Amino acid sequence: MEKVYTGTDEYLLYEIRNLIEEFQRVKSLLNFEDYRTYISNIEALIGMYYEIYYKDPSQIREIVEERKKLNYLLGKKVIKKMMDQPPKEFIKYKDEIQNMSTKAHNDYGKMLSEIGKIQEYKEQEYTEQEYKEILIDFLKEYHEGEEQELEKLIQSHRIYNTNHLETEETFGYTIPIDNQEPIITVRSPKFTIDSLICLAHEFGHVIDMTSMDSWSTKEKDKYFYTSFYSEILSNCYQKEFINFAIKNGIDKESALKQLLRYQTHIKNVLFQTCLFSNMPNFLLKNHRYQQKDDETLIENINNKAFANLPKDFFEDIRLDSAMKYSIGGVLGSYLADVKEKDKEYGNYLIDCFMKHRTNNLKEPIEKSIRFMESDMTRILQEDIQKIKEIEKPKVYAK
Repeated sequence: MEKVYTGTDEYLLYEIRNLIEEFQRVKSLLNFEDYRTYISNIEALIGMYYEIYYKDPSQIREIVEERKKLNYLLGKKVIKKMMDQPPKEFIKYKDEIQNMSTKAHNDYGKMLSEIGKIQEYKEQEYTEQEYKEILIDFLKEYHEGEEQELEKLIQSHRIYNTNHLETEETFGYTIPIDNQEPIITVRSPKFTIDSLICLAHEFGHVIDMTSMDSWSTKEKDKYFYTSFYSEILSNCYQKEFINFAIKNGIDKESALKQLLRYQTHIKNVLFQTCLFSNMPNFLLKNHRYQQKDDETLIENINNKAFANLPKDFFEDIRLDSAMKYSIGGVLGSYLADVKEKDKEYGNYLIDCFMKHRTNNLKEPIEKSIRFMESDMTRILQEDIQKIKEIEKPKVYAK
C-alpha cells in the first residue's frame, strides 16, 4: 500500500539521538541563533512522541539542562533584543495595523453572520493510498513538479502522523532541520479532508523552507521565529487545496465546511490583532502582556468594546501569532484566489512574494503582490456564496 506517513518511532528516535549527539559535539562553537535552533528542534521532536521518554527520562536530561541555559541567555538584554522584534515592528505601524484590522474584522463579522447554521456532515474517510493520490493530484494541478518534493519527504520518512496523542482536533507542525529535509507532523486520527488540508498547509511551509538556499541559518531562524509573513505561503497552499477539493467534488460538503472554518479563523485572529492594537505600548514591549493577569490587561486596553472579554481569553494568544495568522490568512487567501482565476499571473505573484520575503515590515509585502483591501472583501463574498450552496457529496474518482 502507498503510504504518506512513513515516519515511525524508530526513525524519530534515530533522528533525535543523532541531533543530540551532533549538538553535544558542536555546542561550544555555536552562535546564539544556531544554539537556540538546535534546542528548539530537539524539543519539538521530543514533543511529538514525548511519552516514549517516560520509560527512560535520562535520555532528555541533558536537553532539559540546556533549556535552562537557554532561558538564562534569553533573559539577557542583548538576546531579548531579537525576541522583541515583533512587538517593535507592531508598535511602529500600530495605527495603520489598528485601522486595517478593525475594518477587516468588522467586514468579516458582518459577512460571516449572513451564514445560517451549517448542517454537520460526516467526513468521508479514505484509505492512505487514496489520501496520497488526492494530495499528488492537487500538487500536479496547482504546483507542478512539487509532487517530487512530497515523494522525497515520504521516501526519507519525514512525515509523521501523531494520532497516538488521542486528540480529536487536527493540527500540524513543520520542524526545520538544518542541512536536512524539514519534518512534517500532523495530529489526526483519520484520513479525511480535514487532515489533507492540514497537510497541504504544512507542505507550504516545507516549500517556504526549502526555497531558502541562499539564506544563512541565522536569517532562516529569524524569519520563522519573528517574521509576520511566515504563514502566507502555507495559508496559500491551504486555501488552494480547499478550492481544489470543492472544484473536484472531493467530499465537497466537508470542504465547504472547512472553507467556513478557514475564514472564521481569519476573523478570530483579526480580532486578536485589534485587541493588541488597543493595548498601551508598555504592555506590548518585550511581550510584557504575558506577565499580567487578564483583569489588569482588560483594564489597560483603550477600547470599551473589549471590556467584556472572558477572563481566560489571554491564556493562549500572542501578538506575533495573531499577526502571522491574520496576515497569512488574508494574503494567502488572496494569492490562492488570483491563481484560481489566472494561473500564470498567480504564480508570478507568488514568485514576487518569495523574492520579497522579509523579517520586518519596512517594505510591506502587500505592495509587491499588488493586494488591495477591496480584494479581501470580494474574496470573502465569493467564499460565502460557495458555502451557502452546499450540495450532496460526489465520490472522488481517478
